[in-house]
This record gives sequence, structure tokens and C-alpha cells, in this order.
Amino acid sequence: FSQTTKGNISPSDSLGALVNQDANDTLKLIHLNELAWELMYQNVDTSVLLNNLAIELGEELIKNEVSGSVRKMIHRELAIANSQLGTCYRLKGDYPQSIYSHLKALEIRKEIADKKGILASFYNIGSVYYSQGDYPLALEYYFKALLISKELGDNESMAFVLSNIGLVYRQQKDFKMGLDYFSKALHISKANGNKNSMVLAFINIGNVYYDQKDFSKAIGQYFDALQ
Repeated sequence: FSQTTKGNISPSDSLGALVNQDANDTLKLIHLNELAWELMYQNVDTSVLLNNLAIELGEELIKNEVSGSVRKMIHRELAIANSQLGTCYRLKGDYPQSIYSHLKALEIRKEIADKKGILASFYNIGSVYYSQGDYPLALEYYFKALLISKELGDNESMAFVLSNIGLVYRQQKDFKMGLDYFSKALHISKANGNKNSMVLAFINIGNVYYDQKDFSKAIGQYFDALQ
């Protein structure tokens, strides 16, 4: 699936070899998902194919697997495959199919009470609606994701979702709300000591000031991002 130089084996090549060698179908399912993720932004059509293979294999394994812990793991991998497929379709601009796949992932994650996964599904569905310019539905799902991040005490995810809510308000030219949510994201990022999230928040705040033609404040935020 990818080109390599002599003595340099890419992760996708290594995963491809594992998929071909796997005698255990459960391991093959895991490696198909990992390979599909590795190739998603390099070759989206190949990733679609691999995710569909993973879904087909996972659904077959569910029919035959009776062990509780293994069955839950297969469900989790099946949800991952559907979620990744949804992201592939978003990248391809097929938004209805993307929503369908993410809803399938969400359904599975609710079935196994995977709260982290549910959070991810809500976020992903919100992102599809954001890409479509359907801002009310984007906000609906982002706020659902925000609620679960608070329940889990997952500050990193909370900051990320807050930033995306800010982006929606910025797109709607509601600069006051945009600044409010970007500032909340910045506050949490500072508390966590997450430098990357802090940089993103400073840039987002700077962009709002730029939109409002308050260039001195915008420059101040951009300089803060460089620190």
C-alpha cells in the first residue's frame, strides 16, 4: 500500500504484513482497523475498503463469539471500523453516508456503554454537520460531547470540544460567543499544561479579533501562541 526505501519499513507495510499473517480473526480485525487508520489520509479509498472488510469480519465474529469480554472487544473494534468509515466518507464529501456510519458506531458504543466512544461519536457527527454548514446540528452534537467529557472528567477532550463550539459561533459571526468558548478552552488547556491546546486557543482567539478588525488584540494573541 505504500512505498518504502531499503531498510525502512513503513507502519502500513508492517500492519499489512500482520493482516496477511494473522491466523486469529480477532487479531485480524484489530490490525485491519489499525491499517485503515494509518492509510485514511494517504489513500482514503483503500481505507474505505479496509474498514468495510473489518465491519464484515466483526459482524461475522459477533455471530459466533459467546465469551463476554471478547465479545465486548469485538463490539468496540466494530464501532471503530464504522467510525473510521464515517470519517473516510466525510473526507470524500459524502456526508449522508458519513452520518450513517457514525450513527452505526454510536449505536454499538451505546450498547456496550463505551462512554469515551460515545463522546467521540457525538464529536464526529457534529464535525460532519459542521463540514456541511449545518451549524445548529453541529452545536447539538458538540454540546452532547461536551456533557460527556464533563461527566468523565476528560479535560483534554473538553478543551477540544469547547474549541469546536467556538468555531461554530465564529462561522455564524457570533464573535462574543466564539470568544467565550475559545477562552474556556484556553483556561482548561492552561490548567492541564497542554501547550498544543493553548497554542490553538490563542490562535482561535486571535482570529476572532482579526475578524472584528481589532488587529492589535489579534497580534497580541498570535504572539502569545508563539511563546
